[in-house]
Amino acid sequence: MKYVLIVSILLCSVLVVAQSQGVNNPTPDVSSLTGIGSICISIDSLNQTLQKQGILAEDLKIMLESMFRSSGLTVDSGCDANSPKLHVRTMCLPASVQNNQTIGLAYYVRLEVVQVCQVPQGIIVDGQMKKINMYYSLPTWSKETLVISSALQFSDNLHKDLRSLTESFLSDYLTVNPKR
Repeated sequence: MKYVLIVSILLCSVLVVAQSQGVNNPTPDVSSLTGIGSICISIDSLNQTLQKQGILAEDLKIMLESMFRSSGLTVDSGCDANSPKLHVRTMCLPASVQNNQTIGLAYYVRLEVVQVCQVPQGIIVDGQMKKINMYYSLPTWSKETLVISSALQFSDNLHKDLRSLTESFLSDYLTVNPKR
């Protein structure tokens, strides 16, 4: 019982800090989505707790692909190093356990667009400063959420939150790339 109380207090304090730091309401750089014609979807490996709850990466990917296609955004199935990617990162931990049964779960979901960005840099060659462009894969847009859910409603809540974050991405995407 002490363990459940300590975990619950810690998770509640994380939620308060997360809310105060804007975890649910970051301000992504919408202009960075301008000109993206197609995007790859990458689901990071799901931790054991998510898998025990029946969450499958392939199901999440299918849901996102469907949402993207219905919004007119092409999903790129042949991703390469230069392709814009939407990374989905999830993490889940038991928030409360009673009689060896998980009754509450805390989960985190982050959507992140990663693009190859040109970054001008100066280097010294033969005593002369030369400007060169370096290319890096960097996150250019992201949104995330942190939630505590009952175990009974976990799957529905996780899918609802992922849909909500994806709708936010699509709204931002369509703002700078209106349908013709």
